[in-house]
Amino acid sequence: MNKGPFFNDNDWPIESRKKVIKSLPHNIYDCIQKLVLIATKPEIKEPPNFQQAIEQCIFQLPSDRKQMNPLMHFKVLNVIAIAYVFDLKTYEARKIFFSRLFLGREANAMNDPAAHDNRIAALIRFSSLALQYPMPSFFDILAEWLLKDENNFKCAQSIFAEICKGYLLRPVSWELAAFVEPLEQTSFEFSALAGIYLVIKENFAEPHRIQIVSILGEWFSKRPLDYLTFYSQYAHLAKDFALKRFPILLEYSLTNGAEDVEHERFYVGVIALIMASKKTFAETPLDLTYLRSVKDDEIEINQRRKNDCIFASKKCELIN
Repeated sequence: MNKGPFFNDNDWPIESRKKVIKSLPHNIYDCIQKLVLIATKPEIKEPPNFQQAIEQCIFQLPSDRKQMNPLMHFKVLNVIAIAYVFDLKTYEARKIFFSRLFLGREANAMNDPAAHDNRIAALIRFSSLALQYPMPSFFDILAEWLLKDENNFKCAQSIFAEICKGYLLRPVSWELAAFVEPLEQTSFEFSALAGIYLVIKENFAEPHRIQIVSILGEWFSKRPLDYLTFYSQYAHLAKDFALKRFPILLEYSLTNGAEDVEHERFYVGVIALIMASKKTFAETPLDLTYLRSVKDDEIEINQRRKNDCIFASKKCELIN
């Protein structure tokens, strides 16, 4: 597996990259380059106290635990992205780089939580920045780590909250959602996690929610079986989606009162999920309580959509 980045030296000439690099203290750049060397040449062992050097140079964690200012942090993240995109050519090297940089204190998290938490905070910010490069293999590696342990899902919530705030709950005219939509093709597993953690009631109450509606509608209407099959491989994800996230999707599709292209596609995505769930979610059926309980005379209900959902549910033998 070797998803290459879309950038090359012609897209971002070395002289332009050097301007970004020169804006940083030399010790930060040197530390990142040592990390690149370790990632690309596994036979080279990590020097003694290298993780401490990473904390002091890259994450600015000396003994007093003062963090770097936002501008410096942004510059560091850009140089990390430059190294990832241009210096690391294989998927395995990128995994090592990711692990040593962001998870280097994971094993010691109980003894030194500040060091690990600071790296995770940087990972959350970097995840948002990485969408703009783009770096598809980074999101494959990130999804793999998030799925490895249920304890990582707290981090997943923070990552998608950051992405949502930075890209999806912004004015449509800014066109920032264009960075998120391709995830379904470039990093499916990460998009599947987005399909869970973006689905919270607050997001559908936002004035700029149309971008979330558009993206989820596109993904779920196009590949409903793929998404549900993925969730079914992880019991906790299947339960979360079926009992917590899907009811939000269902209720919003019936009550939003809009009939534009984006909302119609979203509603089609909900129908598609109901149909696909018969094969994939037998053990954890989608929660259709709202569909059963909502009354026909409630003003905000779209009766056409409700009838279609009932028909699809009965056809799949999900309700009587």
